[in-house]
Amino acid sequence: MSARPDVVVLGSEIEALVAAACLARAGKRVLVLERGATPGGRHAHEEFHPGFRASGVWPGCELARRERFDALGLERHGLAWRDDEPALLVPDPSGCPLLYRRDPAGHASELPPGEAERLARLRAFLVKLAPLAAGLLDEPPPAAARPSSQELLGLAGKALRLRMLGRAELFTLARVLPSSARDWLEESLGMEAVRVALAAPALAGTVLGPRAPGTSLFVFLREALARPEPVGGPGALVAALLALTRELGVELRTRAEVRRIVVGADGVRAVELAGGETIETARVASALPPGRTLLELLPPGTLSPSVERAAASFRARGATAVLRLALDRPPVFAGRTSESVEHAVSARSLDELERAADALKYGVLPAAPWVEVRIPSRADPALAPAGKAVAVVACHTVPHALAEGWSAAGRARLEQALLAAFEGIAPGVGSTVLARELLTPVDIEARYGAPGGHLHDGELALDQLWLQRPSLVLARYATPVAGLFLCGSGAHPGGPFLGGAGTLAARALVRA
Repeated sequence: MSARPDVVVLGSEIEALVAAACLARAGKRVLVLERGATPGGRHAHEEFHPGFRASGVWPGCELARRERFDALGLERHGLAWRDDEPALLVPDPSGCPLLYRRDPAGHASELPPGEAERLARLRAFLVKLAPLAAGLLDEPPPAAARPSSQELLGLAGKALRLRMLGRAELFTLARVLPSSARDWLEESLGMEAVRVALAAPALAGTVLGPRAPGTSLFVFLREALARPEPVGGPGALVAALLALTRELGVELRTRAEVRRIVVGADGVRAVELAGGETIETARVASALPPGRTLLELLPPGTLSPSVERAAASFRARGATAVLRLALDRPPVFAGRTSESVEHAVSARSLDELERAADALKYGVLPAAPWVEVRIPSRADPALAPAGKAVAVVACHTVPHALAEGWSAAGRARLEQALLAAFEGIAPGVGSTVLARELLTPVDIEARYGAPGGHLHDGELALDQLWLQRPSLVLARYATPVAGLFLCGSGAHPGGPFLGGAGTLAARALVRA
């Protein structure tokens, strides 16, 4: 970049690239700094065995805010969206696993008539409330201390739309959202496999089991807002965003780790790289975790004690381990031998989900882990050589801070347990494994710079969403340091709602 950048973006994962594209479109000269050798971080396609690739450690993006990406015109850069979501396979005591489809009609052909009717009623309730949930995700939170008149009017409008839903829906919503997923799903549905289909994927990113209060919210958000993802998953989004940012003149530098943000009396003045180079700029948009940005990169004493406490209190206890498998042939799932299953869970009951989550409380490996399996090469055959397959096996109940400490023996036990759980729903898959790579939460932290190994830079919890992501004083992207903004997964809406934080933070920076 021949001229001094208007904005330096820290990180190059999806939120960072979205922010960079939005800023460049607003006429800013943008420089993106990535500490790794390749851009995209935990979202990018990586080759973990010759010829076999997977999207980092988070292969699914059903909750990506598609409107954000549509506005960027990524189809011109090769992005293609799927027409529908893959069905989710869930074991069932009958011996014939359920293929759950997120369908308003309840996909009656898979379910007994009574259960299909119950699921259809639940889906109708969720679809009715989805626009309100989307409205909260797609707008910046109001200023907690002094909301503007426009923000107050906006909140009043949302309250009015909520009131217009009807008394029954209001009562149901007020009763359900603070409750546990178990209570809500047992009340609403009769089949355990259907309950598991709704609960298991929704618990990813939390450190909770389905009995925990407030977990209904995550089931609600996922079922109401999930949509078909791009072919190729998050890695395809990264590739298209990289092409767009190049077209817009954004400069990207890899192997450029930031040592500190230089601050003066008037705010941000520069960023200093680990190699000693200083890049002058008055604006920094950081997609790095909030704690790293505010507590490690800023000079000591820059922030008030209350802001430092808020940043330090943002919880990021990683609980996901990922086993990436190169397979000699696509797996065949028990009871569904004639169908090309792409997404499955091994849990058979809500109790199984709860017992596995108990391990997190004590810092031990779950005795009987349940896994979430994705076969990304089904939709995108380019991820594996012809006739072969990639499987990503995720376990969401593996503690980062293992009480016994991480050792080779512990890693081997975990790997065998995850393979056994996969084998339980796809008999014989173990004999097809050509290569494997296990990433524990500790590995994820080291490789991608994710605090605690958390996939979203911060837990999904009632007190870490909306106004409190990452805290009341930091929820609107601007920090107390003039010119420094947060634009990563640790900012609203963050987490799995890809594209939201990058877009909203870029808007806030342009208006500042």
